[in-house]
Parts: sequence; C-alpha cells; structure tokens
Amino acid sequence: MNRGIAAFILSLVLLLSAAGHAGAQSPDSLRNKVNQGTVAIISGGVNGTYIRIASDLAAVLDRPDRLRILPIVGKGSVQNLIDLLYLRGIDIAIVQSDILSYAQKRNLHPNIAQRIRYVTKLYNEEVHVLARKEIARLSDLKGRKVNVDVDGSGTAMTAATLFDALGLKVEATNFDQALALEKLKSGEIAAMVYVVGKPSDLFRKIGAGSDLHFVPIPLSGELLQTYLPSSLSHADYPDLIADGQSRDTVAVGAVMAVYNWEPKSERYKRVGEFVDAFFDGFGEFLKAPRHPKWQEVNLAAELPGWTRFQPAQDWLDRRTTTAGAGYEIALKSSFDEFMAFMNQSGAGGGAPQSREALFTQFLDWRKRQEQATAQTINILTGDVSGVYYPLGNALSAIYAKVLPGATLTVQPTQGSVQNLNLLQAGRGEVAFALADSVGFAWKGGAEMGFAGKLDQLRTIAAMYPNYIQIVATRASKIDSLDDLKGKRISVGAPRSGTEVNARRVFQAAGLTYEMMQVEYLPFGESVGLMKTGQLDATLQSAGLGVASIRDLAASLPIALVPVPPAVVARIGDPAYLSRPIPPGTYQGEDRERLTVAISNLLMTRDGVPADVVYAMTKAMFENLPEMAAAHPAARGIALATAAQGSPVPLHPGAERYYREKGVLR
Repeated sequence: MNRGIAAFILSLVLLLSAAGHAGAQSPDSLRNKVNQGTVAIISGGVNGTYIRIASDLAAVLDRPDRLRILPIVGKGSVQNLIDLLYLRGIDIAIVQSDILSYAQKRNLHPNIAQRIRYVTKLYNEEVHVLARKEIARLSDLKGRKVNVDVDGSGTAMTAATLFDALGLKVEATNFDQALALEKLKSGEIAAMVYVVGKPSDLFRKIGAGSDLHFVPIPLSGELLQTYLPSSLSHADYPDLIADGQSRDTVAVGAVMAVYNWEPKSERYKRVGEFVDAFFDGFGEFLKAPRHPKWQEVNLAAELPGWTRFQPAQDWLDRRTTTAGAGYEIALKSSFDEFMAFMNQSGAGGGAPQSREALFTQFLDWRKRQEQATAQTINILTGDVSGVYYPLGNALSAIYAKVLPGATLTVQPTQGSVQNLNLLQAGRGEVAFALADSVGFAWKGGAEMGFAGKLDQLRTIAAMYPNYIQIVATRASKIDSLDDLKGKRISVGAPRSGTEVNARRVFQAAGLTYEMMQVEYLPFGESVGLMKTGQLDATLQSAGLGVASIRDLAASLPIALVPVPPAVVARIGDPAYLSRPIPPGTYQGEDRERLTVAISNLLMTRDGVPADVVYAMTKAMFENLPEMAAAHPAARGIALATAAQGSPVPLHPGAERYYREKGVLR
C-alpha cells in the first residue's frame, strides 16, 4: 500500500513539474503555437451573408493546434480585395466574382490576375435593374439618373462594370437602396440597380399596378466572360412580372479568393491544408444549422476569368466525388437543374425531404433526361487568347447544324491537363489536348497532373500541330535557350499542356526552373506583362499565328528563340518533332526558327453516344473551311491523317465515320 502511495505521489510531482514547465514556455514559443494553422478570412458586414459563411467555416473546420479560422468583418468586395493584397495576416477574402474584371479594367492593382486565385465559387446574386415604365431597354438609360447604391459597394462596382461593357453612360447616384426606391417612385431617378439574391424583399413589397418594371439585360459574349446568365420570373416577383414571362439578367457569383502565395511558402502550405479540410468536410456545410446558401455551392464550378488556386485544383483532379455529399462532382450541376425543375413544377414544396431521397429522384430524372433527344455538349478549350478557344466556338456553330436539340457550351480552361481530367470526371463531352498530355493521361502520371489512368478517354481526331513558341522581347537580348538563365519567363498555367511542354524542353536543354524567374500565367496575361516590361519571355504551345503573339509583335519588337534539333532528340518522345516556324509568321521576325511541333487531338469520353460522336466528326470534316476561318491553324487538319497518332483508342462513333470514308479498313 505504502509503495502504491509513494508511486502516486511521485507521478503527481512529475505531472505538476511538466505542467509547470509547459506554463513556463517562452512568449515566442507561445506566439508560434497560437499562430500555427491560423487562416484569416475577410468577409462582409454584420448583417450580410459573407460573415455568416465565414463563421460557418470556423464552426466546422476549427481543429485545436491544427487549424483555426478567424472570420473578420469586411467592408465589401473592393476593400476586401485591397485587404487581401496588402493587409498583413489576411489569407482569404470573400468577394464578388466581377471584382477581378473591375480591378483589371481600371488598373487598380498591378498584376492583379497573377496575384489572386480562387478556391471555389460560392453562391449567386442576381443583378436587378428596376426602372420606370418609359424605360423599355437599358439603352434608354443613356444620360439618365440611375442609382447604383452607396459608393464602394458591390452593386456600385457591378453597375460600373456592366455599363462599361455595354458602352452605356449614365448619371450615377449613390443613395441607399430603400431611399433609391422612393426616389424612383417619385420620378427623381429613372432606374436603380441592386445586386441581391432573388427574390428581394425590397422589390416583393412593390404592389401590383405600379409604374415600375424590371429591365432585361441583353446577354453577350463579353458579359458572359464575367457574369453568369440568369433570369427573374413571375415566381420571384408576382406583382412585377406577368405569369409565364421572365426577364433575362446576369448573376454575380460570390467567390472565395486567396492570395497566390509562393508554392514553397508556409502561407501557401497553410491555406492548402485549409482547402483540403474544407473540401473533405464539405458535406457538413449542407446540414443544419449552416447557412442555406451552402446548398448552392458547387466546388467544381469553373469561374470565367479566374484561375483556381493550385491545391484546390489538385484536390478536384484527384477525386470524382464530393466528400460527405454522396454524389459525383460531375452530377452537381445537373442536381442543381433538377432542384430548379422540382421547384418550378411545385414538387419542391411541402414537407422537407432528405437530400438522399431527393437524390434518388434526381437519378431517375437524369436518366430520363439522358434518354431524351436533347444532348448537352460542353466543349473544353483553353485560354481565350489561344487557338483552342476560337476553334471550340467554330465547332459549336458546326455542331449546332447537325444537333439541333443540343445545348452547346464552349468552356475556357487551363488547357490539356485540365481538359482531360474534366473529361474523365464527366464534366465535358469534347476537348482539345496535346498528344503528349493524352499519352501521360492514358498511362497515369501524377507528376504531369494525372492522379491515375484516365481510362474513359476516347479519340475523335488528330488535328493540327502545335508549335512550342518561345518568344522574347528584343530588349531582353534573348536569342538562345541558354540566354534564358536568370530571365523572367512565363510557362503557362500550372500543369497545363503548355507547362508540361516547357518542363520537357528545358530539361532536354539542361535547364531547370530554378535557373530562371518562372511565372505560371495564361497566354494573354503573359503578353500583357511583356508589354509593360515585367516579363522577358513567354513559352506558348499553340498553332502558328496565335493571336496573343501577333498582338505582342504588333506592340514591340520580338525574337523567336530556337529549339535546336539536338534538344528535340534528347526529349526522347516520338510525339515531339523538329519543325520550322516560317519567316514572317509574326511581324518583325523575318528569320526561320526551328522549334518543336506536337500534334493536337480532339478528344471525347466513353459514354457519349456513338451516333452523336459520328455526327460531330462528320460535320467537322464537312465544314473545315469554317474551322480555318476561325483560326488558320485549322488548315493543318486533314481527313487522311485524322485517325493516326493518338495513344488512346478511337471512339466508336468516330471510327464508324473513318471506315465509311475509307480512312480505316
């Protein structure tokens, strides 16, 4: 017994000693411990949705000594962006999706697109333009008084961006929205703009028979680079919109934006861990008592004009299901369509149903949709200033002739690697990709951006060759690969087909990224920085005559940097061929320059109906002049070689067409 008591006393002494030692930690040690895993999120005002979203993140994701979320009250998108860029300690900001376009057009912050990335798009808020009856269309507002909310608000920013895009000059006023509505009723102003999730209580209080109505916003390609198409319906505003009618408008997405930290930095690692915890635990945000706006979030949704934070893109590329939600990421957008269908048909009313029960109904609905004649064709392309994007638009117009019931979309992307991962996940039907990237995807190569073998890929056609075009400003005095040492060069978006090409060429030339100042930027952004002297060179893998390099050559003297045949041979891949860039391809460059050429492939996936792929393949080859009109690179497309050169099997629909034409026997 005495021994037991002695042992107990000894243990207690040791425990107290350890506790005393812990309590005597130095201030620096405690400071490091408290700050470890801390992620600060600047959000919105105390009465808004942004701060509720940030608070939910803290409630769900906080883990002692591992991850701590600090929600901070913010002052709107414009100020949140400033805080994300310059305020110490801010890692993430919740902002409107049009803030990036707004800041770029007004040159508010240098290199903004390079410094900011997004984790995910959150929910949407619709743009409402309420006007007096004499205002039939937006153009009628020219020179008239239009309220755009208080100065510096998200609505004021969106209104400025919207009116600039439409070339419409108005006399802006900055009353708060409640006061603006009274001034609109009295005729002191002609219209008011309000960005708010529909339906808005402010507008639902307007009685029938008023002289006010919503003015439609005409959709255009330029607007859809920044905004999402939407509409206002009778169900939203029964006293302002007649039964059976609607008003076209655009929606502004709320975005979780992040500073683009250096990949090896502690802040990059910390935010990357936040992304993994957030995405892995996303299912928890769909449960009570979390904000209902979480139900609108699609983690995989692409955001036009923005580049995704690489750890977030890596998470999506590694997985085809959302953790905790119980359904494929590829099905999330279709599930949203189903929910809209349920609500519009009245089936969404009544007692709440579990998401599992709703999802069972959704699967039945989706099966009926797939059996219907209508077909959704999403064409995955690349940077809007490259070759894939204009050719994707040409294909969309061609496909529309032979698939009249189809819904056709053209999606800008980061290029080959992302396109192939999206195809595998079922988030596209047609995609452009480089042959070497397709080879890596078919085998599975994590170092090249493919977590495993992408076994759903199928080939439609071999297209035209891509040329690896290394372009430098003459002022940089770069005339060889060796001259790139110590220089500032962009190599394309991370893990894009272009960036894969860059790594392989530089490795064969005895160069590493550490020998240069490397930036990971799309074509258009790279050219913009070269024009202002902030980059010396860019590597772009594209068809000859690509618009971005033509634009650069028209602005300042350029030099094409040759890739010698010996370097091409050391790459050791038969997909890489030594080919010349003819003199005069770009203004001011009159020398023939040898470089590397790689075939482009048009890809699809298993599961796209054979008759649809047959119709698309046939239509493309019967309309090649339209493809060439969209971009001269398409002149290299030939039926005789279309079934050659892909490491992935042909889709049965394409194979059927080639056998009919005698290309295959």
